[in-house]
This record gives sequence, C-alpha cells and structure tokens, in this order.
Amino acid sequence: MKYKAENRNLLTHPKDIEGSKIGSLFSEIHLSLRNILKDKWPKELNSRIDKNISKFLETPKISWKDISSCWENTYKEEKRSSQKLYFFYAKIFYLSAKIQNEDGNIERAFLYISHAAYLTGFIHGYQYHINEKELRTNRSSEGGKGKTSKISKIKTKFSLILNTPPTGGWGNETETIDAIYNNKEFMSFISEIEAENTVKNLKDLITEELIHNKNNQTVYQSLRKKQPK
Repeated sequence: MKYKAENRNLLTHPKDIEGSKIGSLFSEIHLSLRNILKDKWPKELNSRIDKNISKFLETPKISWKDISSCWENTYKEEKRSSQKLYFFYAKIFYLSAKIQNEDGNIERAFLYISHAAYLTGFIHGYQYHINEKELRTNRSSEGGKGKTSKISKIKTKFSLILNTPPTGGWGNETETIDAIYNNKEFMSFISEIEAENTVKNLKDLITEELIHNKNNQTVYQSLRKKQPK
C-alpha cells in the first residue's frame, strides 16, 4: 500500500505553514509521519521507532547502520532508501522540536518543526515521483500487451482466411499475399479491433505468416491450385 501524495505539494510550500501556530504544526507533522510509517513500513510501531531514533538526538555523525538499526523489520526497498533517510531525519527534527517546545524554547522549536515539515514534504514528493514513474511504466506495459494481443488476433484471422481459399485454390505466393491483403473480410476485421495502426506494414506481416509460419505454409501448399502436369 502506498500513502497518497497526489493532492500534496511535492515539497512543503511557505503557504502551507503561513499563519500556523506551532501546536497545529506539531499535530500535522505527527500525523503525516505516522501515516508514512504505516504505509511504507507497516510492521513498525510508531512508539518503538521514536524510541530507537531518539538515541541519536545528540549524535551529529550518523551512519547508514545507525539509521537501519531503528527499523526492526526488513522491507523490500533499495539498500539506501532515500525515503528511509529523510524519514529518519524528519523524526530527528520532530522529536528535537518537541523537546525544545517542552523546555519553552519556542523559537528553536519552531525552527526544528519547520525543518521536519520540509523533510516530510520531500518524502511525499519522492513518492509522487515513484508513483508517476510506475504509472508511465504500467501504461507502456498495457499498451505493449494491447498491441501484442491485436497482432495475435490478426495472425489468427489470417490463418482462418487462408483455410478458405477461392474456387480452384490459392495461386502462387505473390498472388496469395495480394489476395489476402485486399480481402475485404480481413480488412474489416482489422478495423473492428481498431488495429489499423498496430502493424507498420501489413503486407510484410502477411508475407511472414504465409512463408515462414510452418503451419500456414503446410495449409497453403495443400490448398494451392493444382498445377498442370
């Protein structure tokens, strides 16, 4: 399951926090980070990951091993996940902001929570990019499958027409190719399945099917006009 980023800005915009009070920012970022965690890493407990990340609040130099250790389960994702990296730091800033707010350091708390909002916005933007990429890939795949299906239908129709030769049988290969290419039933079928632009050169496809498809060639030879002895 993927958290929805379609209706969000790719990154946090100044208008998103304009006029906001620090309390509402805390609530928004808390909810947003919980949703990201639930959708991206569903096996993790929010309280547990907060506890694990809190160990690094006073550690300026943090390694990937440190970041990875905060997740207690394994997920199918890139080895150094950008989303995991930014989520970790969004949490660092969120948790730091909470401490500063509780200590009465409102200006610093606002600075930290604003940066947490920025990092959270990046995560949504990154996911948006992934969703768009997957959508384009799926569309391309579906288009390819559709084209393959239409070509398969055209080949099947060709074989059916080949099995119904004109009176006296099919002529030589060139005559047969031309006859099927100009066959009204064949062309009508292609139009019905909206495959007019599916095959760049229909005559080449007919030639390939007649000459190089062994089954079609066998049928053709059996249905050719009898040559005079």
